Amino acid sequence: MVQINEKKSLLYSSFFSATSKVLTYILLLLLANIFLISEYGEAVFALSIFRLILLFSLFSIADLFTPMIINKKDTASVFYFLLFEFLILTSIGILISMNNLWILPLVISAPFFLFFSLSLAIFKTQHKYHLEAFYNALMMLVTLISILFLKNYGKFGIVFSYSMGYILVSLITTYLNRKEIYSILSKFQIKIKSTLGYLKKGFIASLILVSFAFLQWVDSTILGILSTFENVARYNIVGPISNLIALIPLSLSLFVLTRSSEIKNESKSRLILKRVIRISFTISLIIAILLNSLIYPIIKTFFPKYIGTELYFMVLSIGILSYSIYSIINSYLLGKLKPEKSFIPIVLAAIINIVLDIILIPKYQLLGIVIATTIAHLTALIMLSFIARIHKKLILFLILFLAIPISFYLQIYGILIIIPAMFLLLLFRLINKEDLSLLYQTLKSSIKR
Repeated sequence: MVQINEKKSLLYSSFFSATSKVLTYILLLLLANIFLISEYGEAVFALSIFRLILLFSLFSIADLFTPMIINKKDTASVFYFLLFEFLILTSIGILISMNNLWILPLVISAPFFLFFSLSLAIFKTQHKYHLEAFYNALMMLVTLISILFLKNYGKFGIVFSYSMGYILVSLITTYLNRKEIYSILSKFQIKIKSTLGYLKKGFIASLILVSFAFLQWVDSTILGILSTFENVARYNIVGPISNLIALIPLSLSLFVLTRSSEIKNESKSRLILKRVIRISFTISLIIAILLNSLIYPIIKTFFPKYIGTELYFMVLSIGILSYSIYSIINSYLLGKLKPEKSFIPIVLAAIINIVLDIILIPKYQLLGIVIATTIAHLTALIMLSFIARIHKKLILFLILFLAIPISFYLQIYGILIIIPAMFLLLLFRLINKEDLSLLYQTLKSSIKR
């Protein structure tokens, strides 16, 4: 594959992430219009539980292995431990699924995820951020094609299609990184000290990821328990659309994770962190304004069964915009192998989310869950902004959050809010000319290429 520099890799990463989102929304269109709402909701419920188990089982290998590989830590011991763990979990899962055979494909796909996660860590160490986004997009494409063939098989067709995407992409990425993976596997060892040291940090990082998951898609599990599968389906239309706001932060967090691992000078790495936060927030805010201005025609045109969910989208957008800032901070701390600094803010946010879910969902249904999620996101933002020492700018960020409800209620005319928003971003120094110049030059050179 042609080698490209880091800036272009980030831009291509954003492009492939956008492609993945487009495929996700095409998939959502199919799921929303081909399957019964109850079937879709039950399948999403199973997928949420599966992903939750994976998050704990992987011990954050896709992130923590990046600084470990860069700093030449003992990866062999940890990987062999995780491999044995997955073999045991898969065996247990097969026995459990005998009573619900339609979830068996998910169980079988689990071990493949371990190798896929290792491949993602290797891509990051090579600064190939775009490959992670590309293979996530490919995973969506495989799932989409499989759904078309299995549309008459209900919830089994849905979970089997997702499993096919997981397995195929895992096999491809494992083959591409076979030399690096063989280098790890060739050292058969499980050193207790190395493994326990990793598991300590990995458990903390996993709890953080699980907390992130509760702030995003694991809410579906709680909603499925406290409400109806129809509401689960509605939430899983609103959620993915709102996640478009986090498109750029997802790519930039890969850059921050790697850079913070490589750069030992604290002052220099913090300057990079602050610049990435500025760029991430600016682009996310613009996307949030555009989406909230157009959400009524988007739902009416593409998801007519889900008309009436627009308000929930707007409330959730505020939470996702918060995520565009604090997710960058979390990636920075992971790169420094200091996940414990993110632990309390994000886990506390997840606990607040769960408690508010339990209180609000029975009475307010979907409105209750989006309010709970947004409050939790804001909690994580406030606490992590103090840890990253950007709290002096926090009130300025929050002022600009008002652009979301304003653009939502102005509907199509809300697009004009981008103009005063950009003025305030420059006035508050939440973006500067150097940041804008960097974005322009990177985009210009990539288009020429």
